[in-house]
Amino acid sequence: MLLSALSLFLAMVQSHTLQSDFTMTLSMAQSQPVTYSGSLLMQGERFRLEMLSMEAAYDGKTLYLYQAETDELTLSVPETNELNEVNPFRMVQQILPLCNTAERKQKDGKETLITFTPKDGEKVPFRSASLCVRTEDLMPVSLEMREQKQTTLLRFTNPVRLEKDVPLSRFSLSHPDAYLNDLR
Repeated sequence: MLLSALSLFLAMVQSHTLQSDFTMTLSMAQSQPVTYSGSLLMQGERFRLEMLSMEAAYDGKTLYLYQAETDELTLSVPETNELNEVNPFRMVQQILPLCNTAERKQKDGKETLITFTPKDGEKVPFRSASLCVRTEDLMPVSLEMREQKQTTLLRFTNPVRLEKDVPLSRFSLSHPDAYLNDLR
């Protein structure tokens, strides 16, 4: 059974459109951390992600990937693992049956930390993970994944906003002058 904050959070992601800017920091044992900035628009399976010189969007059927450096737009019908890699909250849903979960309010009570630990013998792409949400409205604050030699921290840099009546076109990409690589 899902815990209360986690189940409410996942229901909110399915039914509302969330928008925020973020930073993603990759830390490896033997090197300096690297931080990237970007923006995310998401509703359930649909999302739009902009980071570095790359844009990715998924409208529920087609995955759009645009590389500004090569001015190339690739369209494809994605595999499940591809969607899990670019939509962090989809990944949370996919790994739930494979993990033990726990939640606790932080000392100040303003945030709730939800932790994911793989069940014995289960293969998941991390050693542990945690999702931090604001206690009052369950808006995400951060998502951290710890692997054997790397830690990935996704931190939302401004308050996550709920948007209403977002047109489906916001979950696709259009670059009319780009080279089109249609793999559908």
